Amino acid sequence: MSPNNKKNKLPKLTLPVHNITLPISKEKLEIQPFVIKNEKSLLTSIDPEDKKGAVKLFKSLIDECVISEVFEVNTLNIVDFYYLILNIRMKSNGEMIDGQLQCEHCFKQTEFEINLENSILIKNPENLSCTIKMNDQLSLKLVPANIKSLFDEEEIVVQDLVAGSVDTVVIDGKIYKDFTPDELIENIFCIFTKMDYEKISKEMESLARLYISFDYDCVNCGENNNYETDDISNFK
Repeated sequence: MSPNNKKNKLPKLTLPVHNITLPISKEKLEIQPFVIKNEKSLLTSIDPEDKKGAVKLFKSLIDECVISEVFEVNTLNIVDFYYLILNIRMKSNGEMIDGQLQCEHCFKQTEFEINLENSILIKNPENLSCTIKMNDQLSLKLVPANIKSLFDEEEIVVQDLVAGSVDTVVIDGKIYKDFTPDELIENIFCIFTKMDYEKISKEMESLARLYISFDYDCVNCGENNNYETDDISNFK
């Protein structure tokens, strides 16, 4: 066979690499878009009603798409975690996204289309901690929740989110930092009432949080709506 007739082997192409900076930790990461096999196995399996399942699938997606050598998903706070997921989605499927919502004026379902990149809002980005005095004996230092606390639970409930947000416990002036979420729940949260959880939840709202926020016009009545949510499961 002459050299001119020799069959050329197709080269193996590589995915593009994108650099992003996480908004809270300021960690710089390299990410790749997900390919169609990831989309079928992960994104199409996300059930917005199953918060625990969604978090696990998001973690699997991050494991597939983050290529930085020094990276540990368990160290992420919830703001950086969701920001990373949304950026992987945008680098893979584009910034535009559409769907349906109920108009707050005529209460009919209406379609919307938004630029997701322009709709990501980090509230209180400088508020990375706060201290709440529960009683004369106990104070808690809160930070944006560590996502690891949600990986090991069968179902995500309020106390799991709160436990993931507690960075420091102060009891009678003595400082405790080396504890697990389970220890918090068993040893500290066991005395908490519903009012205590409501008090903590209110304080947690002052911390840095990620939202998706956008305006859209109803196709039925023409009125303008503002939509805001911290649940990113519907924006896959």
